[in-house]
Amino acid sequence: MESKPINGLGDVVEVLTNVTGIKKLMEYIGTKLETKCRCEERKAELNKLLNWRKMDEDQKGQYEYLATKAANNSTISAADNKQLTELYNQVYSKKEKASTCSACVSTMLCQLKQVYDIS
Repeated sequence: MESKPINGLGDVVEVLTNVTGIKKLMEYIGTKLETKCRCEERKAELNKLLNWRKMDEDQKGQYEYLATKAANNSTISAADNKQLTELYNQVYSKKEKASTCSACVSTMLCQLKQVYDIS
């Protein structure tokens, strides 16, 4: 079984409900009551509420540089985009590839800002 990174309270609750059997019980009850499981929504909300991702000083410096460049220009260079994606992957334990989609770049910057603000 592959171990997933624990990034916040939602991940902890997910592990506990799996280990104790609560998740299977709730899935069973949900099928009987014909209701949809909200486990992923709950996990996302709890992770947003209490998240312990942090940036180290080097990562904070990288974020500040990239956020400033993005704020001053309507586009960022391919090299900056690559650096942004690498930073995002480090902080979020992901394996994303650099994207030319402006909405994707904006989302990465917003998510990194959330972590930057609590670091």
